[in-house]
Amino acid sequence: MNQERTYKRKGVVAVATVVLIAVMLGFAALTIDVGVAYNVKADLQDSVDAAALAAASAYVSDQMMQVRMGNDDSFSSVLINGQSNADEFAWNNPTMGLSGTHLASADVDFGWLDLASASSTVDGSGLSINFNSVQVTARRDDGGPNGAVAALFSRVFGNTQFEIGATATASFDDRVAGVDTNFLNGALPFTINETMYNTYFNTGPDAYQYDADMDSVGTGADGVREVNLYPQNLGPGNFGLLNIGTPNQGVPALRAHIEDGVPPEDFEAETGSDVLIFNDDGTPASYTISGNPGMKTALESSVDTKVGQVVAYFLHDGATGSGANLDYNITKIVFGRVMSVQLNGPPSSRGIWIQPATYTGGGIITSPSAPSSDGTSGLLVISR
Repeated sequence: MNQERTYKRKGVVAVATVVLIAVMLGFAALTIDVGVAYNVKADLQDSVDAAALAAASAYVSDQMMQVRMGNDDSFSSVLINGQSNADEFAWNNPTMGLSGTHLASADVDFGWLDLASASSTVDGSGLSINFNSVQVTARRDDGGPNGAVAALFSRVFGNTQFEIGATATASFDDRVAGVDTNFLNGALPFTINETMYNTYFNTGPDAYQYDADMDSVGTGADGVREVNLYPQNLGPGNFGLLNIGTPNQGVPALRAHIEDGVPPEDFEAETGSDVLIFNDDGTPASYTISGNPGMKTALESSVDTKVGQVVAYFLHDGATGSGANLDYNITKIVFGRVMSVQLNGPPSSRGIWIQPATYTGGGIITSPSAPSSDGTSGLLVISR
């Protein structure tokens, strides 16, 4: 009798063990597939982050600067380049390490995003000049360009595939509050009155063009107007050379600043800080820097070494003093590509012509309350 009960008990245990093993194997299989799905999700997120940033880089191109100057015909090139960049970077970021990631064209959305609002979405219905963001979605789903993710072990539960997606939004944030000069390359000791700068930006000449493929400058219009840092027939104080770090700088010191860029220690000696904040939480700030009105012809060869390069220079809203000694009230740092320089010859032909260009390199400091830089500087960021 006891032996019969023992056999029955062993039988029940055996059945329970088989069932338990099956359940444990099922959960193990499901855990493996969930882990695969998690990794695919992470891969897709990496892909859309890279693709969105690459697409948003089209907003810092010369074509977008043409749009900012009123040439809306160039905007189609901005969108084409942005889409191409997104496709390339998505493909270079595969999921599951097997192949690149395809993007459906409908899943790359260009538009304007209110960066001050956490709930705003990309709006593609507004003016092209205001576009600042790109939203990219990548999908692994049935019927999509990448297909769904096949289940490995959870098929025992009837699950044959997973559908997974990821979305990222990248933006060009040009709310520039200042510059950390420790990371700033190519700052020139030149200043021009901000009203004159705005006049050139909006109505200036377009006599030079930049070939990005050849990295060369030539004559001819390209849709981006030039700013002349050495304008003619203007009174003292409208433009000038800045003595950053050392009063009454001579030609050798100015040449060093032009060819090598103004070092951060000179900014600190002049202003008390190597980080220049022009708009901190919406409060305007400025710096008084001494300088000399006019330009020195002996600097032409030094400026010529910068042709084709993007450099920083300064705007001021006024100057005090007299003669060759002025104090400029510096209000902003702007950026542009040096196109041509001529400081000798007839006065009417002299000038330092710079095309506004977008700078996204080191040192840029943004703030939610800072005003727009008009696209001349900023940061590419993942905003959503």
